Amino acid sequence: MQKSIFDGRTRPFPLTENTADRILNDWRRDLPESHHSDECLLRAHRQIDSIQKMFDNLEKMDTNKDPRKTEINHRENLHRKASDVVKRLASETLVTKEALQGRRYELRREIDEAVGIAPRANDAELRTVIRGMSQSEKLKLISEAIDKKDVELLSAFFHESHHVALGLNAEQLLNYRKAAETRYAPDLLQLDAALVEADATLNKAFSESFNLADSVKLTKQEIARIEAAELAEKSVQ
Repeated sequence: MQKSIFDGRTRPFPLTENTADRILNDWRRDLPESHHSDECLLRAHRQIDSIQKMFDNLEKMDTNKDPRKTEINHRENLHRKASDVVKRLASETLVTKEALQGRRYELRREIDEAVGIAPRANDAELRTVIRGMSQSEKLKLISEAIDKKDVELLSAFFHESHHVALGLNAEQLLNYRKAAETRYAPDLLQLDAALVEADATLNKAFSESFNLADSVKLTKQEIARIEAAELAEKSVQ
């Protein structure tokens, strides 16, 4: 079996058995078991597997070259195949990424529900009272609201509220919101982190598959070299 032109090329992941499964297990590492079968994680896993198979199949196609074809014909055919696969993967990857973003949007609502954040009739009235408090009183109140899970106050602080309307700075409000979410929705935050990791991995994998399809295309210099080698071989014969 001849050496493949894919040897030494950058791959999205090390070429190991069950690579996509290993990556899925990495995503699940800090997740409660109840989220291991999240459909969007599994969907991203399937797309990663498809991209990995692209590398595997093209490498097999390259190493099992049809002896009836010239090197140039072989490489041109390989590039066409790679380009066709990448076009399909591009469409599938985009749909998968949109699903991941949609799931994260749903998670945001689920996190708010777990914390108790929702639109409430007295939001505006409570914000007016909060704005009139001293800074120390506000911080004490928001801490107590988190400790007691006072959904009325939590909603006033966090539901579509602007830090200026509360007399707090943006960083303070964000940090307290994170504290509430960590306390009352830790598993959902972990799932969100896994979805972010899946999206980043998918980006990397598709980028590498696109680069691969482009890199197997023959350059003018390669064509000239191959033609010269074939001519030299014919002259010897």
